[in-house]
Amino acid sequence: TVILGSTADQGTLVVIQDSKIFATGTPSLPIIFSSVQPLGGRAAGDWGGLVLNGRAPVNDPTIPDNPDAGEGASGPFGGDDPNDSSGVLQYVRVEFAGIRFSDTNELNGIALQGVGSGTVIDHVMVAFNQDDGIEFFGGTANASYVFIYGARDDSIDCTLGWTGRIDNAVVIQRGDDGDNGFEWDNWEFGFDFTPQTMPQVTNVTLVGLRDAPGVENGSGGRLRNGTAGLITNAIWYNFGRSGLRIQTTESMNSIEAGDLNIANSIVYGVDPIYEGEDEQIIGDMLESPANNNLFADAMLADPLNPVKPDITPMPGSPAADAGNAGNLDYIGGVDPNAPWIYEGWTSFSDN
Repeated sequence: TVILGSTADQGTLVVIQDSKIFATGTPSLPIIFSSVQPLGGRAAGDWGGLVLNGRAPVNDPTIPDNPDAGEGASGPFGGDDPNDSSGVLQYVRVEFAGIRFSDTNELNGIALQGVGSGTVIDHVMVAFNQDDGIEFFGGTANASYVFIYGARDDSIDCTLGWTGRIDNAVVIQRGDDGDNGFEWDNWEFGFDFTPQTMPQVTNVTLVGLRDAPGVENGSGGRLRNGTAGLITNAIWYNFGRSGLRIQTTESMNSIEAGDLNIANSIVYGVDPIYEGEDEQIIGDMLESPANNNLFADAMLADPLNPVKPDITPMPGSPAADAGNAGNLDYIGGVDPNAPWIYEGWTSFSDN
């Protein structure tokens, strides 16, 4: 099934609270949400995107009763049901979305707002979105096999107390003003509000565009405003500002408490490797022998190819060494022997 979003009418699909979407595609027959514009004339921001509003907890107490809450005033979300379900997204591609209502109001490719852990989300791609690729606004949603390609802002964003997890993810920036690979906040107006943003992300590859002329290219991860979280088996590569940027005293406190940590990961092609509010604390965490992080070339096949990048670790890569990967077989978002982002349901076409 192909669903086309109208440009003229700012077409956006919103799944409101207590409703569900059942978008169950297959590897060879994905469900595609795309632009109504003709092939060759499609571009980021042609239409709105996909929004799911659930009843899982958020840490802003005003949101559940605000009819204009949510991205693009898409309605209230949040509640007291961590197991809430908004349905199924499987083998789904969202492309050329993220319409801009104003400079401060743009839609994400997929916005998961107060979405609960009963929602099934796996094998989802967001390509060429005007704003963030996917953003978790609180909630407890889990996702696996997430591919963000060519987002014009942050690729994987979260705020408002998201406590879910992502297993196997890939972020690849293109030249369209891509900002940070990750941008994580607890809440910008309540650094210590609960539930605290504390996702778990394992097996992710993040590829930036450090050398592209005129490109606004941020950090591999910008973690701030009181966020916590655990990132394991990640590859951070080629970001223009830094590999990792951690801000605010509250996030430093989370590092010292063991609630914000990065382990079994590879950082390469970024200078500086890290920056932030207290670089001693960040450095001690990243360089701790117990965390087993490497500052070496991950030996990805062709990660900066502008047509179809290849992020598969080559033979001899430390990313394919089970000893480096802890209790898993590889570091990064794709298994060297089965790189899922090249299956038939994904697309690298930029128009």
